[in-house]
Amino acid sequence: MNNKFFALFALLFYSFCFFFSSQAHAEIPEELEIFLQKSDTTNLYWKLDEDPGFPGGESAFREYFVENLSYPVASQQNGVQGKVFVLFIIEKDGTFSAVQATNKYDGNLEKAAVELVRNMPKWNPGKVKGDIVRSLMILPVNFTLE
Repeated sequence: MNNKFFALFALLFYSFCFFFSSQAHAEIPEELEIFLQKSDTTNLYWKLDEDPGFPGGESAFREYFVENLSYPVASQQNGVQGKVFVLFIIEKDGTFSAVQATNKYDGNLEKAAVELVRNMPKWNPGKVKGDIVRSLMILPVNFTLE
């Protein structure tokens, strides 16, 4: 494992530990290394000066979620619920690549969460020192039965 990859992995691991609950970082790191090994990590950033943003801001993002997240019927009928973490890369042009769920439930929740991300409009990309860069993102998607 080269030093650049190890440094990126260590940075991401500690960032996840800081930003997510103990349950979340117990689920993410195991899959994170696999994700990074399968993805093009060339010039990929986690710590940014200017974070990527959903077009229209946070309220538009919440509206997109409400309108587009569908809870799979089979999962509901089987009582399957949980938080799916979707890892993806926001490219310099705002498109997404390497979209994948990091944890497993019944397959249906993961597909729905990944589909939600894949269908999002292009984001405003992140920046480092004023330059537009590729950035790694993680999105928790909650599926809760009421």
